[in-house]
Amino acid sequence: MDLLTSLNPQQQRAVRCTEGPLLIMAGAGSGKTRVLVHRVAYLVEEKGVDPSQILAITFTRKAATEMRQRIRSGIVAKLQSQGEEHAYWQEQLTNLDKAQIGTIHSLCNSILKNNPVESNLDPAFVVAEERDADVFLETQTKNFVRQQLRAQNPEVLQLTGEYGSVRFLNQVTELWREGNFPPPDADLRPPYEAALDLAEQSRQWLQQTCADDLETALSPKNWQRLQENWPQVQAALAGTGTTREQRQLLAATLGTLKANSKTDRELVKAIRENLNCFLSIPVLQKALGLIPAWQHFLTDLRAYVQNQKAAAGLLSFDDLEQRALDLLSSSPQVLRKYRQKFRYLMVDEFQDTNERQRQLIYLLAGGDKDKLLGNHLFV
Repeated sequence: MDLLTSLNPQQQRAVRCTEGPLLIMAGAGSGKTRVLVHRVAYLVEEKGVDPSQILAITFTRKAATEMRQRIRSGIVAKLQSQGEEHAYWQEQLTNLDKAQIGTIHSLCNSILKNNPVESNLDPAFVVAEERDADVFLETQTKNFVRQQLRAQNPEVLQLTGEYGSVRFLNQVTELWREGNFPPPDADLRPPYEAALDLAEQSRQWLQQTCADDLETALSPKNWQRLQENWPQVQAALAGTGTTREQRQLLAATLGTLKANSKTDRELVKAIRENLNCFLSIPVLQKALGLIPAWQHFLTDLRAYVQNQKAAAGLLSFDDLEQRALDLLSSSPQVLRKYRQKFRYLMVDEFQDTNERQRQLIYLLAGGDKDKLLGNHLFV
């Protein structure tokens, strides 16, 4: 048939397999998006599926446009028939406008705008493009910091005093930009506590290793320097190496070691690596001391930015995903409506979806955001 002649046998098989879940594993440039486009067209043109029952999520708007155009061309060609066939394809052409073919963000946008009461949103909200959202977040972050400095907020004064205003603002805006802004009530301590535990292990390893007889492992010059400064090295390792003199001493003795032979290079390398880890203790301790200020600041900043977004009727792409996920998770009635509506779910570039997007797709496919249920997902 004309629809499939441009596809190879494996691609044709994927297009024809329309019932049950299907996972396509293929490398870059192998035509996965092309298969998805043809599969949607095949469902409509050959299987007679109503386009409004298809959910096709593409990675880009360009792919979504290509898919719609391909399906539209196929339906228009079918309109050459007469009688009931003509009326049927005329109806399908009309229904194509109701098909949910687009990016994950266009899907979220549609869900929220069509359920404003349940999502507690003004349906006239505006979606900010990624660049515009970044500019908005950066501007509001600067405004908030200025307000807090004028109000002599102790946490903001502490943080800007530690980092400097410019570096502090850059760090915060980078959290927004990279999608690493911590969720509400997140505990920021565990990574630093784990790093401190690792640094303590490095201290103990260095104390034990350097106490052993390293004469055969080190060059004569290194061994002599270590012997001459051993009491001071012991004292520095017993503390945290916080003084300038201690750090210089450790760098001059342990940080410049050279192996006496090829077989001892790994040992010398391990000494240097553990020394660097040990010397991070003061930085980690200072970071842990600043965490209460960071947590208060980030909590207040999140609330401020959310209020500013609400006042402007603005949602970012991240907001779209989270609000749609919250709605489908909390409203069984809304979820049921969409699960009944979409008989066929197809997702392009599924491996590139983030955790929120994956949970959304799982909910629509089988009603459970944590595990894949149902039998009509194509990825």
